[in-house]
Amino acid sequence: MTRSLQILFALLFLLAVVSMTLLYFEAGARSKVKASDVSIENTYCFASPLKARAASDERIRVTCFLLDSQGIGVSGKTFKVLASGNILIQYQEAVSNSLGKVSADVSSNEIGEYALSFVLDGRVSKQTLTVAFY
Repeated sequence: MTRSLQILFALLFLLAVVSMTLLYFEAGARSKVKASDVSIENTYCFASPLKARAASDERIRVTCFLLDSQGIGVSGKTFKVLASGNILIQYQEAVSNSLGKVSADVSSNEIGEYALSFVLDGRVSKQTLTVAFY
């Protein structure tokens, strides 16, 4: 019986060593993963509210989530709003946070509807939004 216990403890010890070794190498491999690229197809933008009073302190918040091909937020990426007319843009978060979130407030001194488009990580998004100032 003593011999059986010695063998059992030796096997458990070897199992523990192998497990710890595998965990060590897996953690090292994870730390070398390259930062994800933004997937324009997975990235989405929205505005709230869609209408605001012109020539006032009312703002429309534009928010985009920059996501990779797996739908995970990508941090450290740039964001720029392009407008079809005379729009004032105040960036709240011009570089994406850990969730991939970026945002800006838009306003106008002129009444009208304006198309907004976006440059995300240096690439133009196909998505556009229309906002109105009255």
